[in-house]
Amino acid sequence: HGYGDGAAAGDEDGVAAVGEAGERTGYAVSSQSQEGVRRIRYRNRYVRTNSWHDELRHGSRLFRPLMNTSGISFLPHAMANLLMGGNFLKDSANTALTSFAGRLLALQDTMPPWELDADTLETVGSCDFDGSLPFYVPFTAHPKVAPGTGELLFFGFNPVYPPHCSVG
Repeated sequence: HGYGDGAAAGDEDGVAAVGEAGERTGYAVSSQSQEGVRRIRYRNRYVRTNSWHDELRHGSRLFRPLMNTSGISFLPHAMANLLMGGNFLKDSANTALTSFAGRLLALQDTMPPWELDADTLETVGSCDFDGSLPFYVPFTAHPKVAPGTGELLFFGFNPVYPPHCSVG
């Protein structure tokens, strides 16, 4: 399999895009050979985060951008997010995909990873690494694997909730 993330345009199961142009889907490309014929298979699917479900039920975007705003708009956007979406930050899982310990993870900075089924790309759920990652600890979209130990290393930044910076 090859995995990646791409710009949103709907997904293979027919669910239309809800939200802003920055939404992402996960995609997978695989090949198999059967009776001398090589077949290439492509599939994509939105990561069904809590925010994705909330916006689908609402029928429109609930969250305003925080990370690329000026100082003047940060606070009003954060308050609008809290009132409309129930959280300051949107869990969009829209930055990167990585595979670790048999899990395919959709990642974004500031929020926990989301686990995807590697074959179907269906969202399994928020991943807390079997209880070892508390829900309030910010994760990263760019973890690294330690060469000597094989452990997954991460740093996290959360502008709203403490701890504002974490390493794990």
